Order: sequence, then C-alpha cells, then structure tokens
Amino acid sequence: MTLALEVALPVACGLLHIGYGLAEVVLAKASGPVLEKRAASGDTGAAAAIEQNADEDRLLAAGLLGTSLFGAIGVAVSANVAGNVGVAIVGSVSYVVALALVGAALPRIVSHSAAAALAGPAAHLLRATQFVLFPLVAVISAWARAVSAAAGSTRTTALTRQEIVLLLDATGDVGIDPQEQDLLRRVFALPEKPVRACMTALADVDFVRSDVTVAEAAASVTKTGHTRLIVAEPQAAGVGGAAIVGVVHARDLLFARNDGSPVRTVMRHVRRVLGTRPVHEIVQEMRRHREVIVVLTDDENRAIGIVTIEDLLEEVVGEIHDERDRTAPPPVQR
Repeated sequence: MTLALEVALPVACGLLHIGYGLAEVVLAKASGPVLEKRAASGDTGAAAAIEQNADEDRLLAAGLLGTSLFGAIGVAVSANVAGNVGVAIVGSVSYVVALALVGAALPRIVSHSAAAALAGPAAHLLRATQFVLFPLVAVISAWARAVSAAAGSTRTTALTRQEIVLLLDATGDVGIDPQEQDLLRRVFALPEKPVRACMTALADVDFVRSDVTVAEAAASVTKTGHTRLIVAEPQAAGVGGAAIVGVVHARDLLFARNDGSPVRTVMRHVRRVLGTRPVHEIVQEMRRHREVIVVLTDDENRAIGIVTIEDLLEEVVGEIHDERDRTAPPPVQR
C-alpha cells in the first residue's frame, strides 16, 4: 500500500464516519412542516428526508452501520499503517477521540435552518446504505422494533416553536380561529421579544418627588388618572428619573394616617430589571414577586422606562381598554 493511500484511506473513512453522524443529526433536526413545503414544491431531497423519517428504525440502523463500519475500518487501517504495537494503540485512540470530538460538536453546529437544507443529501446517503447493506439494516431495524415492543416504549414527536407557527400558517380554515392563531403567535414570540419593546419611556412617565406630601401626591393621582405613580428624588424627577426610589399606590395614599407626611413614608420598593431581557422571563418574575410595575434599565443600570403587568399582558391578548380610555373599543360582532 502506498503512503498516499495509507493516509487517504483513514481520512476518507473518518469523513464518512462523520458524514453518517451528521446525516442522523440533520434528519432529526429538520423541521417536518418545512420539509413538507419543500417536497410539495418538487424538492426530491425533502421528499426522501420525509420518507427516511417515517421509518425511524431503518434510519437509525443505517446510521449506526455507517458510523460503526467506517469508524472500525479507519481504526484498523491506522493501526496497520503504524506497524509498531504501541504506536498503533496511540494512533487508534487518537483517531477515535478525534472522531468523537467532531461527533459531539455536530448537534450544536447544525441549526434547524441548515438541517432543512442538508436533509436531502443526508437522506440520499442513508437510502443508499439501506440498499447496499439491506440484510444488515433489516436485521438491526427488526431487532430495534422487538426491543422497543418488549420494553413497552412509545415514540412521541415534539414540535419546535417554529414548527407550530408554520402549522398555524398552513391551517387555513381547518378549525383554528384566526384570533386563536394570532394569540398563539403572540405567545410564541414572547421569548424573542425584549421587555423594553413594551415599556413606557421615562419622558412619558408621570413622577412625584419623594419630598412631596401624601396630600400633594394624592392630588397628582387625581390629576393624572393613574392608580400608581413613580417616586423619584427631587433632583431627578422630571429630568430623566435616574434616581427612582419607589412607587406609590393610590390606595396607600387614601389610607395614609397623616396627609402631611412625605410620600416616601408610604411608597413601595420598585424593582429594576434589564430592558434587554425577554418578556416571558419578566412576566414570571413579576408573578413570583407579586409586582404590577418594574423599572427598566440599560446595560449601565440607568433607568430607561417602566413596564406594568398590563403592558406585558397586552403583548399576548392585544390592547386592553377600560372605562378611562378615550378611544372606545370596536363594537362586538355577534
């Protein structure tokens, strides 16, 4: 065997070993609805991928045979080239470790969008293996089905968020109301939306200074129509609100014992959260802390706005109108 062949053969076996591992990852990650759309538009690779995913036992059998077969051949050739037993062991172990490192990285490298594009070549590779090694594939897949049946296991298919949105787009008039579709899309968009997209900017926030009296704060509540007011230090109120110190509720002003005491004596602590965090995390935290309002900050902990639980709820259900809104909601159609 020439030196070039001695080097090329283990490399080729390693690439094929990695290719089979990649094919399994790609077909596992490829989105079903995306593949169906591609197949409907005439993509034969997508159709082959759908066919492979329909028989999971045969797919896994072909993948296992490919990775095991070419991995073993590569190790054997590497050991034969080495000649010396010690060098052969070191070389074989290094070869296997390199393949394992690449195999462990594959699921993290391949994204869902890339998987859909690679699904066709992956399906054709596994289909060819199933044809060439048909007896072995049949035996292994039959064994897998027998073990599965004996263990009483059942397969469930989990849909990703993107797949559910694609299914919503494809439903048309098949039982899902357009308003329900819109609601579901809003829910699935929450993890990708920063909470600052829902905030009221500081320039539009009504402040009261922390040194005003309870009576003066109550007058501000009456004037603005808000049930809660942000409390800031005197030097900050009205000029950016950098020194926000709390929030005061109308009911606390109503039941205060001394109208002449400073509003800071009845205000409540208001938590600060980073404005780039996703909406769904802030909703969960506000529920856990029983909060109705939080202050949003930038990366340097400077206040940039406020957000209420109502603002976040509107991200799911749409605009919420009450009796104080000037614009009347559209009439209900029956």
